[in-house]
Amino acid sequence: IRIDQPNILLKVNSLGEANWDIGMPADVEEEAVAPVKEDTTAPFSLILKKLTIENGKLVYDDRPGKTYISLIGLNHRLSGDLSAETTRLKTRTTVSSTLLEYESIPYLRDVALAFDAVIAADLKNDIYTFNRNALKLNDLVLNFDGSVGMAGDDLNMMLTFGTQRNDFKSFISLIPELYQKDFSDIETDGNLQIDGYVKGLLTDVLI
Repeated sequence: IRIDQPNILLKVNSLGEANWDIGMPADVEEEAVAPVKEDTTAPFSLILKKLTIENGKLVYDDRPGKTYISLIGLNHRLSGDLSAETTRLKTRTTVSSTLLEYESIPYLRDVALAFDAVIAADLKNDIYTFNRNALKLNDLVLNFDGSVGMAGDDLNMMLTFGTQRNDFKSFISLIPELYQKDFSDIETDGNLQIDGYVKGLLTDVLI
């Protein structure tokens, strides 16, 4: 599957209504239909070998959550046997310009992003384990270890992360251009290490 130059807007309005929620409301009664004869033939199967997105634009605008994300120049490649219960997924994602705003504060602005990973996927149990991976934000490179999976309707995370390169200038590269003039006369030197983890459940009402 190849998706060429998509322009995608995911929006949640002030009432909490999402524009991708196009399912029939649960309280709508189904019309009575004649019983359908059971199909005894083999079930439909689709083996997806490769998925690519080329030069796309993705915007996520969540008004109640006060979150705005814009990905411009989005390229994505995913390969692996998605018909198997367990498989190894190879993925690469690049974004020319990333914008992340929360409560009108720009945490990332015009940041180049690249993510490469080989993921061991347990598709039957919805558990994804990171093996070789690297997330690059401008000059800052982060590596992840651990897994992300579903525990019922909740998200179970067991992740650790750390910086690959310790040059302090790598962190300075993330300062939004709006504020860079404040740092233009500052000389930077030295190393800085960041390590952390995210472990536990993410639910609709609890983090």
